[in-house]
Amino acid sequence: MLKSKCRNKVLIVASDGYPNALGYTGDMAIEHTKQSVELLETKGILVIQLCINNLKNSDKMFRHIIPFVQNKNFSVQLKSILLKQLTKISKTL
Repeated sequence: MLKSKCRNKVLIVASDGYPNALGYTGDMAIEHTKQSVELLETKGILVIQLCINNLKNSDKMFRHIIPFVQNKNFSVQLKSILLKQLTKISKTL
């Protein structure tokens, strides 16, 4: 994504809210995820978490969060986030 010539990029991360791998867990993993998301956002990538299970940690890592509850409001919430971003972009043109 970083090498793409597109000016506007969106990354949707489907996640259970628990970053976890061998030796990568807990507060350290949450902080690393937060820093990675912030880095991508400084590079112009809109990062949206589709939270499958655990909202408890989501706001520690992501600014844009959509809880996934049997797909009830996913499209409405995604549209709202994208519309805000597109409005912001259009003001810079």
